[in-house]
Amino acid sequence: MKSKKHKPKVDQLGGAEADGVNANVEGAKGAIEGYLGENAKAQKNKDGDLVIVSEDGNRKIRFDVNNPAPHESPHGHVEWKTEHGNWRGPGPIFPKDTTGK
Repeated sequence: MKSKKHKPKVDQLGGAEADGVNANVEGAKGAIEGYLGENAKAQKNKDGDLVIVSEDGNRKIRFDVNNPAPHESPHGHVEWKTEHGNWRGPGPIFPKDTTGK
């Protein structure tokens, strides 16, 4: 049986490692704000997953973690509303450490 490598919590990291995590978080926050705008609203869907919607309601980022169906692995979506009111996007975005299914 393989042993899982212990991953420390962010508050347990020190020095450059913590700085790298903080930089990644700030980079993600900046990218989300850049796409959705500063006044985006965070909410939960019926499965309790995070959905962040732009102020005008035409763009959203959602994270399918609690119920990733029809996929097996948790993933995210970056979407926009078409002129007909349908949501479109490039498809699921899987974290590197998942099967991508």
